[in-house]
Order: sequence, then C-alpha cells, then structure tokens
Amino acid sequence: MSSKVLILGANGYIGLGVAKAFSRNGFKVYGSVRSDKHVTTLQQNEIIPIVASTFSDLVQNHQQLLFDVSVLIDTIGLTEQTQQIYEQVLEIAKERHIKHYPKLLYIFTSGIMTFGNASQTSVDENTRPQPTHEWIEKRRLFEWRLLNEEQQSLDTTVIRPGFVYGKNGGAILKDYFTSHNNQKDGKLVLIGSTEKRWSWVHIDDLGEGYEVRVKMAKIAGWKGEDSDIVLENVPQQDAGLVVFENTVIIDPRKAVQVLGWKPKHLSFLDNLEVYYHAWKAIQ
Repeated sequence: MSSKVLILGANGYIGLGVAKAFSRNGFKVYGSVRSDKHVTTLQQNEIIPIVASTFSDLVQNHQQLLFDVSVLIDTIGLTEQTQQIYEQVLEIAKERHIKHYPKLLYIFTSGIMTFGNASQTSVDENTRPQPTHEWIEKRRLFEWRLLNEEQQSLDTTVIRPGFVYGKNGGAILKDYFTSHNNQKDGKLVLIGSTEKRWSWVHIDDLGEGYEVRVKMAKIAGWKGEDSDIVLENVPQQDAGLVVFENTVIIDPRKAVQVLGWKPKHLSFLDNLEVYYHAWKAIQ
C-alpha cells in the first residue's frame, strides 16, 4: 500500500481536519474541492488540491490519481450523490483489480445519529441502529450495503464520529453559539435539554482516528517518489547560502531510543512540490 490518500470534501470541517491529520503523519494527501477558492487553504496545510465540481468530473480528469492512491475517504457524508459516487468507486476498484493494482480502501463518514435515540444504553458497532428520521434511515441502509455486500476488489469502512468540536467548531457549534443570546451575567449560555447526553470528539482526535484505521491497512513501508529536480550552484556572493552548503548528518538514535521519537514524514526532496506550494501560499 502506498502512502497516498484522496479526501473528498477536504475543505469541510471534518474533511480538513482529517486531511491535516494524514499530512501530520507523513502521508501524501490529495484534497478534492469544488472551487478554486479553497486551493490556498489546502496548500498552506501541505495538502495537494484537486479541483473538481463533481466526483464524475474528478474521475474524468484525474483518472490516474484514482489508481495512484491507496485510500479514498468520503468526508462529505450522505447526499443525493452518494450512491452514484459509490458505484463509480466500485468501477474504479474493479479496474484497479484487473490491472493488478493494490486493493482500494474506501472510508465513508457517517455519524452517531444513525443510532437514533440511544439514551437507555451505550452503543457500539454491534448495536442495531434505530434511526428516528427518514434521511437517517437512508444513511443506515447505505452503511449496511457498504459493509455487507461482498466486494472482491474494494475494502470498505464506515466511521461514525460523535459530535465534533474544536478549532472553528463546524456547523453544530455555530448553531449553539449564535442562535440565542449566549452571554448572561458574564457567563456563557448554551441551549438544549439538560437530560440529553452526547458523545463528543475533538476534530484533532477524530483525524487521528482515521489515520490509525488506514495505518492498520498498510502492509509496506513508506514509498518515496522520483521527482524532477533541477539543481544549480549556490551564488558565492550569498554568504548565508554558502554556509548552508556544509554537509551535516545527525545521528537521531538518542531521540529515538530514549524519548521514543518516531519521525513520520518523508524527506524534504521526496515531497518538494508540496512544501514549495505550502510556503508560497503563506507568503
């Protein structure tokens, strides 16, 4: 398995959080977005932007990318297009199988509301969901098909995040902080029933959860890439750059053995274009 991941909806609250987690952990991350306006944000976070108005557009214009990545993560959630996307993913997976590419891992992002009202017990993956809304029932059915239909060429996973918080807060916290007067006598006021209990997850912890799932599927080490790099001599009149021409190789064994330090990223040259665009986007 390569270390390349494609994330659908990479500009979204969950999508960007997940993409950042993979980037932090040394993966080469491609982020699919529908508009050019999100490109700079992705580049600043060392994520390679792929602009495609629909998944069909992505398939048509970036077909080779869909063969190069090992993992496809849908962070958009259930929409009217989800079934069509899944069918296209299946076709891609079958074609990969025919051409002897490694099996593709497809991760679908759901949510704990699939369980319905579960106030009487704690739930886990073995609990049969009891959705309380027609749309959530559609999501349950899609999840079931995704996990139970036998696919020789595709591995599938469903992740049901709890209510996500942290960073910019996403849509849920916006509703809870802006739908009423949230300050009273110098104290923060929230809305909602005092009887209700939710399972929360910080966006950073959620992103790490996705990364751990993918790491379980990896059967090979990091795979660097050949890249076309042009080298030129350092201008001798630039004293600062001349100093940097010295060779310095550090033995990291103390940090590894004593502190348990484990570098996760490829070398600078292995991901040169990503780092260049990240630097450029922040200037």
